Amino acid sequence: ENKVTKSLVQWNEGFIWPDIQLHPKQFEAATIEFQVYARYWITRNYLIGKASMQLSFINNRPRHLYARTWLQLKRDDCPNCTGELNVSVYALKPGQQAPSATEQTEASLEPTGDAEAAGDDMEDLSKHVLKAAPEAPLGRQHHLRMVILRVEALRDLPMSGGPPSPYVTVEFAGHMVQTAIGDCVNMFTFNEEIVIPVTSPIFEDLIAVKLWTSGSLLFPDELVAQGNISFRGLRNESMAPRWFNLYGWNEDEVP
Repeated sequence: ENKVTKSLVQWNEGFIWPDIQLHPKQFEAATIEFQVYARYWITRNYLIGKASMQLSFINNRPRHLYARTWLQLKRDDCPNCTGELNVSVYALKPGQQAPSATEQTEASLEPTGDAEAAGDDMEDLSKHVLKAAPEAPLGRQHHLRMVILRVEALRDLPMSGGPPSPYVTVEFAGHMVQTAIGDCVNMFTFNEEIVIPVTSPIFEDLIAVKLWTSGSLLFPDELVAQGNISFRGLRNESMAPRWFNLYGWNEDEVP
């Protein structure tokens, strides 16, 4: 629902996706993303910010629930917090029971243990409201740094028969950063460092690294492969440079 111009908005709306078919590995990597827009009637709507939560994180919680949790909104082109969104989210596997309204209320009053020096959310709600220039919330600051070095031995495209135009995206904590695009090559040296600022609490763990081939006016960009890296693992020990092998598949065998 659209709201008139305000810095603090209350929707109190609920949405349920009752039957999403995911393999266990897909569920572990899947996220739910929230995007907040400023409605423009003449020009394109403006993205204020977005935030995401990993479904497996939610499912592993007591009652499979995050209740009335504040999420930081950020944009890909801006590392600063652009607002905060308060949500209640639950994610269920087959056979699990949805939390009742009473359980959701009780869970919202319990300490989550995720704050990591972020302070007590119940102490002062005024610091969490949406503002024109919101202050960055308290929490531990991190910088995710990843160097994309090189890709080799890419196969030619089946449609055109020519070499692809590869690029890489890294997605984490509501940010998506893209490398430069190699123009029609089977190997390409990126040698680019990607930096993503992260502020705890964090509601996801998997960093999605995706290899794409750039499309054209007639064909969209195509996802070649995707890999996931644990953010918690990197906090404990950095990763040395390494190769990742990418494998294709027989499209006739894909349902």
